Amino acid sequence: MDLPHYTIGINTNLRASDILQIRVKQVRNHKHMDEIVIAKEKKLCAEAVS
Repeated sequence: MDLPHYTIGINTNLRASDILQIRVKQVRNHKHMDEIVIAKEKKLCAEAVS
């Protein structure tokens, strides 16, 4: 990860998999303190119960 990914992760508490999906074109024209809307992906794991 680089500094922008690290900063977004610290400030938003998103999962690494969600942060790594952010592309430059999605945030290129944002200014300092602009709001960034990111939808979290939460995958459910199926567990076998015995």
